[in-house]
Amino acid sequence: MCKLYRKQDEAFSITFPRKEKRLPNILSKEEVNKIISAIINIKHRVIIMLIYSVGLRVSEAASVKIKDIDSSRGLIRISQSKEKKDRLTLLSGVTLKALREYYTIYKPEIWLFPGQEDNMHFSVRSVQNIFNKACKEAGVIKNATTHWLRHYVESNIMGSSP
Repeated sequence: MCKLYRKQDEAFSITFPRKEKRLPNILSKEEVNKIISAIINIKHRVIIMLIYSVGLRVSEAASVKIKDIDSSRGLIRISQSKEKKDRLTLLSGVTLKALREYYTIYKPEIWLFPGQEDNMHFSVRSVQNIFNKACKEAGVIKNATTHWLRHYVESNIMGSSP
């Protein structure tokens, strides 16, 4: 018996309304090229390229470890992502080339994109700030977010390097 209403417990059948299915917001190929080209810092440019070319979430890109990159096979391992799932996904040739260039300059040890503190990875907020600043500098007037980069994934992100 339910003490609150002094009634017997009853089974309820509640139907919830269907979720709206909206089309994702996307950026054009030209807009993405402008945004990536507007980023001067190689570390910042490579992280945005990685999000776009692989279709990563911002948190996934910020927390990639060196051991997650399999450059010989052109793969990246995403560990314990949404719903604690692991997955392997392809790296484009352009992104792999940019990653190699970035690695030779920065020589990260554990995290591919280390943060300001040695034992921490790059923060999600920093990546978002980099993207927002690049959008402004590129003249992209849409109110884009880093998540928009996930909705337009191509195996060959650009015809040539930015």
